[in-house]
Amino acid sequence: MATLDGYNRVTVEIWGQQVTLRTQNDPEYVQRLARHVDRRMASIAQKNPRLSTSQVALLAALNIADELFSCDATKRPNVKDKEDGL
Repeated sequence: MATLDGYNRVTVEIWGQQVTLRTQNDPEYVQRLARHVDRRMASIAQKNPRLSTSQVALLAALNIADELFSCDATKRPNVKDKEDGL
């Protein structure tokens, strides 16, 4: 439920860690994002059981960023230029 300032407080769980976020996004959308990150981390950890939690999180972040950039590249060929601030 939105507070008076228009923000929602949403508690999500990612990789066993609960975090309360303050966001203007729909709470269900934020929960979906958290589930996506959690699933990516679980997939990486299953394939690489010796990785630390921080290594799993970094690889998940890189994989998700790759998904985003790959989608953007089909729409905007100069995604790298934009990211580099050019």
